[in-house]
Formats: sequence, C-alpha cells, structure tokens
Amino acid sequence: MRTTGKVLIWVVVFVGAAGIGAYIAAHSNPFPPIVETSPRRSASGGPSTASQPLWKGTIRSASYHQLYVGGRCTTDWRGTIEVTLRDDGNVEGTGTVRRIGALRCDFPTAQAQVANLDLAVRGSATARRLAVHLVETSSTPSSGADEYGGFLRTVLAPGPGSILILTRSADGAEGLLSMRRADREGRGRYVSRTRVRLRCARPCS
Repeated sequence: MRTTGKVLIWVVVFVGAAGIGAYIAAHSNPFPPIVETSPRRSASGGPSTASQPLWKGTIRSASYHQLYVGGRCTTDWRGTIEVTLRDDGNVEGTGTVRRIGALRCDFPTAQAQVANLDLAVRGSATARRLAVHLVETSSTPSSGADEYGGFLRTVLAPGPGSILILTRSADGAEGLLSMRRADREGRGRYVSRTRVRLRCARPCS
C-alpha cells in the first residue's frame, strides 16, 4: 500500500508540472517586442540607407600642368558619381572618371598616363548646399602610370582647397569650381575647372 501510494503521488506531480508548462507556452510570446520592432539594418551593420536620398550625376573636368619651362600638359576627364545623403547630414558615395583623349603636351613625351580613376565621395550636406571631396581609390593602369594634366593634384588632392561646393535645388545640386595648386618645384602650377551635376534618383524630400 505504501509503494502504491508513492507511485500515485509522483504521477500527480508530473501531470501537474506538464499542465503548468503547457499553460506557460500557450501564453508566452517567443519573440520579445525588441526583436519584432528592431529597425532594418544594412549589410555593413548600420541603419539601412534604402529610404535615404540617393543622387546620381556627372562630373566633367579640364586640367593642365603649366610647367615653369617647357610648356603645358593637358587632360580632359568625364565620369559619373552617385551619393547618398544620410540622415546624420553626412554624404557618401562612389564615382568613376575616365580620361577623354590622349595626354596633350607642348613637347614630346613617352610618359604613361592614367586612363581611369575609381573614386570615393565624402562630405556633408545642408539645406542649401553639398560640400564633397573626391578621393582616388584605384586607377588603371594600376602601376607605372601617373596623371600629368593636373586632375589628380587639384580635384583629388587632400585638404580644403579641393572641396567641391554644390548648390542645392529642389531636385538636385550642381557646382562649378576652378582650382589651382603649385607643383612640387613651386614654380609651375596645376589648374583644373570642374563641373558636377547631381539629380535625385530617390525622393529628396
């Protein structure tokens, strides 16, 4: 009798525990609110840029290196740019430019000239303007070539003197900027004249 009584008691305990577990499972949410309401994130781990304004456009530049003696070397460049205007006021994007025609110098030269440049775009935006800086990320040919016309040493040079200021409108932004820098010897100069035009590819409002 004692053994039978103990068995019955344990059966009642197990049945009760199973009933409590089933009740809790039926009334619990396996996905807490913080998981259900988490914002979408980009592959890089930051907030998704899918809803942020995307602007695309063109860049055109004519540049030259005026040597102290010996004449001038000239190049022309064309390309495309796209930028995202982030919610925090920063601008980031990419671009590609290619040289139009050959390097033109007032004297014979056998120097290998860069033909294409891949760019990163960094900057900031306000309600009235964009201030962007273009940075070279790679070039073709990747070795043994240089840019002798002045584009690389004006538009792509570091520092505040190469910031492109674009005036904003309702559906885009554009700007025209002339740049000058002394060459390494300090007696010649690099000169460029660059125009950038951007238009909204996603709503800007």
